[in-house]
Amino acid sequence: MVPPLGTPEISCNSGHGQSASILEEMKTVVASVVLAAIVLMAASCTERTPESLSPAPATAPVASAATPVAIGKPAPDFTVTGLDGKEVKLSSLRGKPVYLDFWATWCPPCRASLPHTQKLATNHGSEITVLAISDEEQPVIEKFRKDNSYNYPTYRDIDDSAARLYSVESIPTFVTIDKDGIVVDYQSGYGGDEPLDAALAKVGIKA
Repeated sequence: MVPPLGTPEISCNSGHGQSASILEEMKTVVASVVLAAIVLMAASCTERTPESLSPAPATAPVASAATPVAIGKPAPDFTVTGLDGKEVKLSSLRGKPVYLDFWATWCPPCRASLPHTQKLATNHGSEITVLAISDEEQPVIEKFRKDNSYNYPTYRDIDDSAARLYSVESIPTFVTIDKDGIVVDYQSGYGGDEPLDAALAKVGIKA
């Protein structure tokens, strides 16, 4: 069919080169966004639920200059329950630094970081109080600890109140508190032991 006068003819090749160029640019942008998302998710598990679990291994820490809990301010107080059923209140631990590790058994970056938590508890338990905090059911936690031969101090955040106080939106999240109850470091995500050791050095622990 011949188009009427004054109507530009449209063909299959019309604008092909420009379209291809735009398509390639779009592919590059999409690839960059996907890569950034993978790096972010690899170091932490968001939403603290298995459904949002990223299968990628931890490769980089997720850090920010502005932390959800103010550095240099008193640590928000909370109460968690040990596997022995005894409650522990954070403010009762003054006089010794405290290390909080919010974690879960299903989270790969958490599992990757736990040897560090275990080593800290084993080698420096007399110098710093370790609170590894999970909101999972006790049998799940106990089985995981037994299967992996862990004995670091573990506590249950049954109603997620501690996690909310510390704005834990992804795990693992690590908080280092000095002997006077002041927050000195807050890290979300696991990118190796070095950043954690640097945080511990702030309270005099040479891990």
